[in-house]
Parts: sequence; C-alpha cells; structure tokens
Amino acid sequence: MFSMTFTTDASKETTTLPALAQGDGILIVNAEEKIVQANAPLQGLLSVAQEVLLGADAADAIRGHLSPLLSDGGSGERVVALLRGGPSPPSITLGIRAPGSGLRNVSITASMVEGVTPVLRLLVFHDTGEPHRSAPGDLPPVIFTQDRDLRYTRAESPGDSGPNSALVPGKTDADLFCPEDATRLTRLKQRVLETGERVREDVHLIINGTARTFDLTLVPARDGDGQVEGIMGVMIDATGRQRAIEALEKSEQQLATLISNLRGMAYRCKVDRGWTMEFVSAGVERVTGYAPHDLADNRRIAYGDIIHPDDRERVWGEVAAGLAEKRPFQMIYRIITASGEERWVWEQGRGVPDPRCETTVIEGYITDITDHARAEAALAESEERFRSIFTSSHAVMMVIDPETGAIVDANPAASAYYGYPLDTLTSMRITEINIHEPAEVRCEVQKAIFGEEQPAAGQDPEGPGMGRERHFSFQHRLADGQVRDVDVFTGRVNIRGRTLLHSIIHDVTEQRRAEEHFRALLDATPDAALLLDRDGTILAANEVMAERSGKSIGELLGINVYDALSPELAPVRREVVARAFRTGKPLRHVDERAGMVLEGILFPIPGGNEEAGRVAVISRDITRAQELERARKEAFSQIEQNIEQFAILADHIRQPLQVILGMACLIEDERATGTIQNEVERINGYIQQLDRGWIESRKIREFLLRHELV
Repeated sequence: MFSMTFTTDASKETTTLPALAQGDGILIVNAEEKIVQANAPLQGLLSVAQEVLLGADAADAIRGHLSPLLSDGGSGERVVALLRGGPSPPSITLGIRAPGSGLRNVSITASMVEGVTPVLRLLVFHDTGEPHRSAPGDLPPVIFTQDRDLRYTRAESPGDSGPNSALVPGKTDADLFCPEDATRLTRLKQRVLETGERVREDVHLIINGTARTFDLTLVPARDGDGQVEGIMGVMIDATGRQRAIEALEKSEQQLATLISNLRGMAYRCKVDRGWTMEFVSAGVERVTGYAPHDLADNRRIAYGDIIHPDDRERVWGEVAAGLAEKRPFQMIYRIITASGEERWVWEQGRGVPDPRCETTVIEGYITDITDHARAEAALAESEERFRSIFTSSHAVMMVIDPETGAIVDANPAASAYYGYPLDTLTSMRITEINIHEPAEVRCEVQKAIFGEEQPAAGQDPEGPGMGRERHFSFQHRLADGQVRDVDVFTGRVNIRGRTLLHSIIHDVTEQRRAEEHFRALLDATPDAALLLDRDGTILAANEVMAERSGKSIGELLGINVYDALSPELAPVRREVVARAFRTGKPLRHVDERAGMVLEGILFPIPGGNEEAGRVAVISRDITRAQELERARKEAFSQIEQNIEQFAILADHIRQPLQVILGMACLIEDERATGTIQNEVERINGYIQQLDRGWIESRKIREFLLRHELV
C-alpha cells in the first residue's frame, strides 16, 4: 500500500491519505482534457515519460499510447468515453498487455470533483490480478554464493548480462566494483558473517558504467555443524522501482501542492454522526477556521458539530441517500466557524467501498460559498422587489429581448393598455405592436443597448456610456386597432445573465394633439412665438419668428436660443426664463437692439416633474408704438405749456386794460372815453374766452391723467 502524505503549516502534524491500491495508475485531467498529472505506475504501463504526458490532450494520449496495448484495439474509445462521461460513470475492465507481465485485466474508474477551480477529473487504472513487480528495463536477478573470504564461488542468472557477468568466481567485491561500492558491499557481508543474521538493503552500484539500484538480500551459509562458512545472496535490479518511487513522491508532492492551493477542503471521513475525519486538507482552515489536526479523529471538534444544528438531519439524510443509491451527493448547508460566524458551504462526495463492497468511508470536497449564497439571496430579493414594483405599477411596463424583439414579460398595466391577455402579449414581438418599420425599430433597440453608436472594436459593451436610458417616440397599435402616440423610456437590465430592455410606455396621444393645437395657435398669432425647454432649446417656432431670425422653422428647431444672443444679454435672459419657471407666473421684459424695441412675454407651461416643463415666449415688435407714445407725450407736454402761457397772458393783458380804462375816465372828451371803454370791454371779452378755454383744458388734462390715458 502506498500513500500520500501532507503536513500542515499550522500544526506540523502529518496526515496520511491512503491511495486506492499499490501500483494503481493515476491520470488527472483538467476541464480542457489536458493531462496535469500521471503517476509512475501509469507511466510504466504506457512506457511514456511524464514529460511527454504532461500538458498533452488526454484523448490523444489514450488513443496513441493505451490503445496499442489493449487486447481489443477499439476499446480505446471506451476509455475516452469514460473520460468524458458524467460525474461518476460506471468503471470498465479491459485486457491490457502490460510490459513484462503479459495480458492483464485492468479496471478503469473515473470520478470528478465539481464546483472547484480548476475542475479535475481522475482516472484510476487498477490491475485486478497479481501486480507486476519488475519495471521495464531492469536487469535480471542474480543468485550468488561467497566463502568466508568473500570470494565468489557461484553466480547464476536467467540472462548473460548485468551483474552476473561481472561476478567471476574467485574474485572479491574489491576486484569487481569501484572502491566505494566494494567497501559498502563488504561491510554488509561482514555483518552477516559475524552475526549470522539475514540482511536486506537497497544498494547503489555502478554496473557497466551505469548507476543502478539493487534490492540486495544476504543470508548466512552454514556447514553441517551449523557454523557460518559463507554467504548466499540475491541481487534484484530495483532501479525502475526506485525511479518509480521518486516519480511517485514527486507526483504526490505536486498533488499535495495542488490540494493545498484549493480554496476549499478535500477530506476523507467515516460514516458516523460526527463525520469523523481521517484526512482533511489545509483548506479546512480557510473554510471552518479550524486547523486540520483539530478535526482529524475529532481531536478538538467533530465536523458534525460544526454543521449548523438546523441542517444536520438534512445533511445526514442526503448523504445516506447517496450512499444507499451508490451515487455521488451534492448539497449546500450552513456551518458555524471557529469564530462563531455562520457560513454557507457546498459539498460533493461519494462513498468509497472496501473490498467486501461495503461503504466504510466518504471522500469529497467542501468549499465556502457564503459570498455566492449572499449574492444569490440579494439577487433574489432584488428580483422580488423588481417583480413587485413591476406587477403593481400603474405605468405600462414591458421587458424585451433586444436580440429577437420578443416581449419576455409585461405587467398587468400593459395588458390592460394594449388590450391583450398577458399570455398573448408575452408571446408577441415588439414589432407586432410598433407600427414603424422593423428595421427602424431594431436600430432604436440597438441604441438603447449601446447608446448612439455601436461599441468600437475592443470596447466593452458593459463599459461607461453603454446602455444609457433612452427616450423614443413611437406609435403603437392596440388590440382594438387604435394607433396611439407613445413615449418609450428604455434602459438595459441584466436578469440571470441575460441582457434585456426594461421599457416604460407613456401614452402621449392627447399631449401630441395639444401640441398640434399649440402649433396652430403659434401660426395664428401675428407676433413671433417660441416654445423652449428648461435648457433653452427651441422646441417649436412660428413663421413670424422664422422670418424675423432669417431662418426656416426646421433650422430653428433644436438650437439653443441663448446661443443666438450676445454674451451680455444671454445670461440676463437665462435668468428671466429661470424666474418664470420658479414663480410659475407670466413675466414681461423689453429689449432694445438693432434699432428695434421688442416686448417679450413668458408663459411657463408646467410639466410632469421638476425637470420637465416648457415656456412659451411671445415677442412683439413695439418700435412704432413706442414712437407714437413718445410723440403723444411730447404733444401733451406742449399743451400743458400752452395752458400755462394762456393764464399768464390773460393776467398780463388784464392789468394794462384796467390802467387804460382808468386813464380814459380822466379824459374830458366823452366821445373818446366811450370809444376807449368799448374797446376795453371787447378786449376783456377775449380774455374771458381765454379763461374759459384754459379752464376746460385743465379739466380735460385732469381727466386724462385720472384715467392714465397719458
């Protein structure tokens, strides 16, 4: 029986993992069917060096090296099929011409450890008959005798080469071997002569210039009185065996390194309630927090006690079922680590029968999947939350496969809106609803995944800027034949490894009609009119505005109005628009530029959210009106001046007339006096008429001022 030995750093304690049987050939293959290990017995069976096998394609190696040795050449494909079978396919037995031992019955068994990186597959070649003990290339054995002086008296061998040809009767070891070899042989043989004991030891000798290892057995030769008179010996060439042992040790070391580098723990345990560990790899500390020697033979704690109490019976039942059905078992359960933390583990194992076909131990692998389990739980919770929002939302929602356009899922609101039962709706494609050309729809779907441009060569489709939420305007046909205008907001989602599109559909038919009415209103007004969004982008304009700007309506749409203003005026107008949105009330402003006076009135139009909303701007040319107003004010001012002058003039004329009338009374000529008095009265009548006109003018002025007509 050979074994593999591992030593943990933590305890420096050696734990032994028994192999299947002495001389079994072992082939280890990775997930790509490349050979990662082949032990010495297998190398000897195939007569191929390890350097040739490592890294080779396993199927090619089987066909090239094993098939020629099979009694039935076609059986090689059975071995390849076994290699590629399930986790534990049934073993097969084939006749193999083993070098030096003739045709042998060899059973080949395959097994696999899943859930680890790398995934490994193991093929075991077991000789069901007597094992072949000599290796290819070994020299034939030699039987010899020597007298008390250690001179050779006889040497016999099946062949005529090797040490037999050198063991010449009458010669001593000093005559036949180099000094170092002769000294070593003489010392062993002297011990037999002196003690009369049997000696068996491996010795290293130079034969025909080649270093070889021999299994040397020495026994005393006695005379009739029982006295030692010489020695008898057998030399068996063990060079091949030694090389196989060295190769096996190297192979075992490589396998030990491989196992120690696994994140999980390989184990061999008894079938008892404590799952008593006979062997456990160093990975146990990463999984449980306990060192290998803590669990070996339950020295500190039994593995069964580490299993979460609520999971122990289930674990026992699943393992028992696997053993009863002679199949591998897999399961996920919880453990309590040395620090008291609850962790999730994944285990795969199977029962290993003893020669009486009774299951006595379990071999398997355990790895920590806590992060994966938590991620799965979080994903399940997220999906459940999404499903709850999805199904209960009054918004129309659908999930679409971007590759095929298939409607993968739809919520009840979508079923009610489109008028199709859910099972019918989810069996349709989006192109059956969208009335646009299928090629156009597919193009827009690609934009929803990758943005405006497809990812360049080498660009990560999952990278920044890829799959931004997209807004589309389409027309969808309902089940009753109605065609409705819809705005579709689409974003990429990943559901169980599939990239899908989550679309929210808003019916904007009435809004589109309102916009058409607004357009008609814009075109009907004699003033220039614009419709802006919050950023100042022109959404609509009428012909008057287009004529004033010197552009067509199509050229105006989409440009930013602030770019058309001077650097000094742009921030001022931006603030006016922002104030209109903040207050929600119409605002008036007046601009004077390029010889024109423009009156602007802003009417904020609320949107569905704070980011939405638009503002209508009516711009009227009031240059002529301003000029007329200025002339009117100037005329009125002149009237006021004239009224004041009339008052002053009346006062200035009335006083000289009183003087003239007084002087006329002093004249003795009555005729002249009467003439003067008549003229004074006539002039005074004119003055009274001026006074009455002044009074009426003041009344008209006060009326105009009172009614803000000036």
